[in-house]
Amino acid sequence: MKHCLLVLAWAIAAWSLALTARAEAPKSPAWFPTALIPAPEAVQAAAAHENSIFAISSTQVAKYDRQTGQRIALSTGDAQHLNSGFVWHGRLYCAHSNYPRLPERSEIKVLDPGSMRLTTYKDFADIGGSLTWVVRKNDVRKNDSWWCNFARYGAKNAETFLVRFDGEWRELSRYTYPAEVIAQIGQMSLSGGLWQGDTLLVTDHDHPVLYELKIPASGSVLKYVGKHAAPFTGQGIATDPQTGGLLGINRAKRQVLFASQRLAEPVTWNFNQLDQIGGHKTTVLGEPRVIETPEGKAVEFDGVDDGLFVDFNPLAGLEKFTAEVIFRPDAGGPQAQRFFHLQEDGSESRLLFETRLTPDNQWFLDSFIKSGDGNYTLFAEKWPHPIGPWYHAAVVMDGKTMRHYVNGKEELSMPVMFKPHQPGRTSIGVRMNKVSWFKGAVRQFRLTPAVLMPEQFLKP
Repeated sequence: MKHCLLVLAWAIAAWSLALTARAEAPKSPAWFPTALIPAPEAVQAAAAHENSIFAISSTQVAKYDRQTGQRIALSTGDAQHLNSGFVWHGRLYCAHSNYPRLPERSEIKVLDPGSMRLTTYKDFADIGGSLTWVVRKNDVRKNDSWWCNFARYGAKNAETFLVRFDGEWRELSRYTYPAEVIAQIGQMSLSGGLWQGDTLLVTDHDHPVLYELKIPASGSVLKYVGKHAAPFTGQGIATDPQTGGLLGINRAKRQVLFASQRLAEPVTWNFNQLDQIGGHKTTVLGEPRVIETPEGKAVEFDGVDDGLFVDFNPLAGLEKFTAEVIFRPDAGGPQAQRFFHLQEDGSESRLLFETRLTPDNQWFLDSFIKSGDGNYTLFAEKWPHPIGPWYHAAVVMDGKTMRHYVNGKEELSMPVMFKPHQPGRTSIGVRMNKVSWFKGAVRQFRLTPAVLMPEQFLKP
């Protein structure tokens, strides 16, 4: 699948943000982000159909081209509080309510992707809760049924209920959510849901997790199975018909996110332009420049105020990885230079590649990982290298041990207590807080979601 403005990145996962003390660790396997589309309308949910992506706000639906990431059209028609959406027979069905107004009124709105007009498909009037998600499912008897979630909030959110209707909108069954889920969602409710076979995945309003539920053998309380880390910050989710994965949103960043449970390819960034790296839009500091080298283009930094920032952390979610960078350290820069920095949002957990210059015009590699309360430094002062040539540096994490290499030779290692990163950012040519500027050039970066042997490394 070809993506232009659609940002591709394999092997990225959003492991759970700080959960309440009552919440247990997310259940494996996690869902890994694979791509994103910036979308100002990504406030409530996202959905997909063939080559179209839908970003859903409270009052409108925007249609985006999957390949280019360009917005194609905006919906018309009345809407007050759209929630999650799903595509059925080529049309987008959205949960809709008048929340927080009283008396409550819930509807299913339907969008014709051709005309982009929203109309009312089903009016529930005041059913006792606000409709937040709706899907259509075939049960084992091949009978179509509608599943609709009606939310209650605040002190009454335990009264949130899920109703199964037949094709004629006759209520067949009604369920409430288990205490294990209600205890984790605060004062809000359940915002999204979908079926994967007999497994029900639901999201809440804020947390990057998917709660896994089953229909109980008896009774009316859904059975709690566990939860999975996910890149979505709560809100509505949907199935991606092209990949079989999921899509949802990062509400704070106004992004549609795609996710998969399978890792396929390493992330490779070639530094051959300034406005984007690996499909990711960059923020450029100072005046770094693209240069020609015998092995291809690279980006050169002046060691004073040049840097690149990418709103993406390819380490997120990985227990094991190999991070490689091909670079050239130049003379005359600061003594300590943080030239490649990957860090999760909301904490100091990070991976740093650093060069340390010596008085005799050499350098050595200083690699650093912070994970939780642990600080792990491989300070290779006994392995100096001449300044000027191109080098390959690698940090390899097998989940228990951190190793670093220069030109395929292991220099140092140490045991670590490592836990996967959450999504975050990357800076090149400077530390994230804009100190320790790098004088030199960077040609390539690769992040592999596996432990590589030196013979598998990139060549400088």
